[in-house]
Amino acid sequence: MSHGHGTTVLRNRLRESTSPYLLQHAAQPVDWWSWCPAAIEDARRRDVPIFLSIGYSTCYWCHVMARESFDSPEIAAVMNRHFVSIKVDREERPDVDEVFMTACQVFTRLTEGRPSGGWPLSAFLEPRTLRPFFVGTYFPPTPAHGRASFLQVLSALADAWESRRGEVIGQSTHLGDLVESELADLPRSADLADDLLARAVDSLLSIEDREHGGFGGAPKFPQPVFLRLLEAGAVDRPAVAGAIERALDGMSLGGLHDHVGGGMHRYAVDATWTVPHFEKMLYDQGQLAVALAASLARTGDPDRARTLERMLAWMLEEMRVPGGAFASALDAEVDAREGASYLWTPEEVASRLREAGRGDLLASMPAALGLDRPANFRDPHHPDDPPAWVLRLSERPDRLAARQGRSLDEVHEALDETAAILLAARRRRPQPGRDDKVIAGWNGLAITGLASGAATLGGRGGRFLDAAVEVAESLLRSHWRDGVLWRLPNGPRGFLEDHALLAEGLVALGRELRRRRDPRADGFLANARAIADAAEVRFGDARGGGWFDAEAGQGDLFVRARRIDDGAVPSGAGTLMLVLLDLAALQGDRGLLDRVERALAWTSGAIAANPLGACLSVIAADRLRRLAPARSLRRQPSAEDAPPVRARLEPAAPLSGRAGDAEATIVVEIDPPHHVNAHVPGEDGLLGLEVRPGSPALEVEASYPPGDLYRERLRVHAREVRVPVRLRRRDASPARLEVIVQPCTDRFCLPPLRLEVLVP
Repeated sequence: MSHGHGTTVLRNRLRESTSPYLLQHAAQPVDWWSWCPAAIEDARRRDVPIFLSIGYSTCYWCHVMARESFDSPEIAAVMNRHFVSIKVDREERPDVDEVFMTACQVFTRLTEGRPSGGWPLSAFLEPRTLRPFFVGTYFPPTPAHGRASFLQVLSALADAWESRRGEVIGQSTHLGDLVESELADLPRSADLADDLLARAVDSLLSIEDREHGGFGGAPKFPQPVFLRLLEAGAVDRPAVAGAIERALDGMSLGGLHDHVGGGMHRYAVDATWTVPHFEKMLYDQGQLAVALAASLARTGDPDRARTLERMLAWMLEEMRVPGGAFASALDAEVDAREGASYLWTPEEVASRLREAGRGDLLASMPAALGLDRPANFRDPHHPDDPPAWVLRLSERPDRLAARQGRSLDEVHEALDETAAILLAARRRRPQPGRDDKVIAGWNGLAITGLASGAATLGGRGGRFLDAAVEVAESLLRSHWRDGVLWRLPNGPRGFLEDHALLAEGLVALGRELRRRRDPRADGFLANARAIADAAEVRFGDARGGGWFDAEAGQGDLFVRARRIDDGAVPSGAGTLMLVLLDLAALQGDRGLLDRVERALAWTSGAIAANPLGACLSVIAADRLRRLAPARSLRRQPSAEDAPPVRARLEPAAPLSGRAGDAEATIVVEIDPPHHVNAHVPGEDGLLGLEVRPGSPALEVEASYPPGDLYRERLRVHAREVRVPVRLRRRDASPARLEVIVQPCTDRFCLPPLRLEVLVP
């Protein structure tokens, strides 16, 4: 098989995929493989590194790097000569993406001082262990903005592999250990205080953008799990309810909201929610529908009802695929122009309104949509393109109505008529591509959103409940077969998040149907229970509690991840805890609380260390405490709690029970992925390695090695450190040494340890 410009072989390989993302690369001059045992074996046989490129079909920057680098014969020739290149669709294999995105965050934290990541993800792997030794994201075709070109990166890493192989392997070992720490290690157990939820809410309020709504600055993501945390916390507190409403107002008024077609884009590039990154992801719509429905149920706000109804209607109209379920995403670009189908000019809007015979709307609607202000969008990749406008509301419709002396219904009607006219015009433009993958977990989020909308929209919600039933029945037919849940109808098998999110959707649907006395409720709840039970079998941790993200026995990953962090897609673990709590209440099975208790106890240290990173787990802990106050939320100590650092003396008896002097070595063994600070760590306030007498009769002088450089300025020891010592014993009485260390991983530090070493 040729590893040059093997176009025919290449096309056959990627054309066998069902992934729209992989198919986008099928005609490139790169000798691409999909992620499979044959690709890994080819790298081992050729003795070359693996270049792993992870992305998804609707990713704008993935398209940019594809055009700039992967379409280039010159760059492809270097890739084909020195690497085995593999493409992965992160939406098909979230387990692969999770491992190497974590590696990217760890690597950039080490090299740049702060973690970063994104797509396309570019990772270079040692082929035998599949551990990464260099990780980044987008690389330009020529050096730009202080970033090396992709060709420079390829050439430098190929040279390092050939001439400094030992360094490369050593770096892959170290980086792999740190990734294992991030994904598989849990901090020691901790008490989950009664006020954990309240403290998490207060922490979240401290980072609220009170001016524009939402949390943090640019880029600004919807972060619906934060809104869920606030709803579970204390919505009777004005500060909490205000934070929710300001966030939803910011999204609903801003350009994040598609004011023409409905639905929300993936995130805003600015802090004001004005200019979106134009992808539309199914998982955002489902979660934000829940947030809008909760706000509507609490406030009765008509504008929330309008935004929610338009979002759900957009899902039904634009995202349904044959069979009744939902596609995964819409692309960010059209004809290599980001957001091209969503942008407007004042002249075009005026022309479309006049053509439709609604020139009367020109008196109010252009200004309401921000068209009386300067243009807010310039394409950085096409600076010669004329400026354009992302539509956004200048103020809430109720305030607009009051200022114009009209009713809110009249303003909503004018907005809806304007949107319908512009949507008809927009549909005549080239349309963004749609990724038609039907992902089990993401459809579970959509079912939850539809059921929540149906519960709060009153008579207008009936069609959304019908749609939720259709989606659920479709998923149960196509993805849940013979007791096995599939992420996609044609594979791979479902991950923990698929089981948890689909079960959650079925619970939400079953609850709403039960409220309406619909006999179909029990069937959906029974399927939710069966899927939750399957997750326990497939992903449960038999050692203690909780769940892994992927099944055991995957030889293509060097670590089996178990995370509780909630990101753009909620964590499988946190979601499954809430599903079990719901089922316990709906089905009267208190035994399900045992699973939640074990999971919380086993992950209590991680939850306590970062409550805002584990919002759903915090909510689950609070709900369990309210349901069963006597249950423990702390993991019980076990044999596996043995300290990860040990110390011994070589030779074991240097003084042989006598007084006098002797030279020896303290050997400190450190279990990966831990490390300990060197004697002089390089930063004030850190506890360094120290050897000192533990008995009055003993004196010791230690010669401490300097340690390895870590995070640019710190000095640490990993795996093993040998400390030469000179011992002096005044008499023959028993004596001991003390070795003081503080074990840390890249994520957390354990309490300092005092290790005793006997001197016979």
